[in-house]
Amino acid sequence: MKRACKLKFFILSVATWLFSSGALAQNNFTMSGALTDVGNDSILVEYVERNPDKKIINFATPVNNGHFNFSLSIDKAYQGSLRLKSSPKKVMYFFFVPNEFVNIEGDFIDEYSVRTSGSAFYQQYAKVMDVGRPFHKEFDIAKKEYEAGVAAGDNAVRLDSIRKAANRDINRRMHSVVEEYIVQHPDEDATATLVLDVNMDRVVPVIRKLSPAVRNGRFKGYLDMWQEAFERMAVMRKARKEVPDTAKVGAMAPDFSLPTPQGDTLTLSSLRGKYVLLDFWGSWCTWCIKGFPKMKECYAQYGDRIEFVGIDCNDKAEKWKRALEKYQLPWPQVRDGDAKVETAYRVKGYPYKVLIGPDGKILKTYLGEVETFYQELGQIITSDKD
Repeated sequence: MKRACKLKFFILSVATWLFSSGALAQNNFTMSGALTDVGNDSILVEYVERNPDKKIINFATPVNNGHFNFSLSIDKAYQGSLRLKSSPKKVMYFFFVPNEFVNIEGDFIDEYSVRTSGSAFYQQYAKVMDVGRPFHKEFDIAKKEYEAGVAAGDNAVRLDSIRKAANRDINRRMHSVVEEYIVQHPDEDATATLVLDVNMDRVVPVIRKLSPAVRNGRFKGYLDMWQEAFERMAVMRKARKEVPDTAKVGAMAPDFSLPTPQGDTLTLSSLRGKYVLLDFWGSWCTWCIKGFPKMKECYAQYGDRIEFVGIDCNDKAEKWKRALEKYQLPWPQVRDGDAKVETAYRVKGYPYKVLIGPDGKILKTYLGEVETFYQELGQIITSDKD
């Protein structure tokens, strides 16, 4: 009997340790909220897992009389987004952190408009949000003044110039204050959420100022991603200074020869005499992946009149091939392994599309997944057919 009691105590003790340590934890992040400007609706939750390959996680959680809650099972910190189903353009970006819970209260506008409380991390996070809050209020004021001026009939170009000057001044002051906070609080996990609020040339240096416990802790994946991205951008900026900027609308498209997944080589000049669409993308690019369904529709409609060419950027060969297998893109694909082609085309972000005419000259460029691309492509092809 004593042995049975001891065994039961041992099992309960081990189970308690496993749950408290997170080894058996199921929903180890919980978020709840009371939204004062929302009645009954749904919140669309989204975040991105990146290892071993990119996977977009999204789901809807109900809002009843302004109240909602949901839980996640995660093993690292993610920056996610919350959108109202009834108004998806209203978005709040938030960090989901394992073994923590958070409650938000206030209007659903953005992360700087709500009050945050919860576990130890989110008590730190509330203080971190206060660092940037005054500056984001200034951004909002500058935006509203611009919109009010335009509505009143003032010169939009002049107002835009004033707004941009104001934003530059706000950014300069915010970058300085945020970097000072990071330097003074390198041992707090919540400090890691601030690294993108400094001048872009300072992102990598401030990441390196974080303590080893923070740098290699729950935010390691997030910090690795941005450090790698900004180091890559620095290399590309340097390379662009050494390469003439010839990839302009109206100029001849820079020629290239790149490998296909089958081991062949595709040369741009071999497509002369046809419309060509270059689509610069990467398996790590969320908006590229979100745009694939629309791109497939576009290819089905215009693929007989336009040569589509997907150009993978900043992926290792194995990851690129896994992405092609996963997303089943039906148009030709090549990989820009040394980034020389994206450098030549002055790719500013992803996805980045370049439309080339039958004469080999650049007709249009499009940054991001934008509806104007699909509208204008149809107009160009239709007018050419006529």
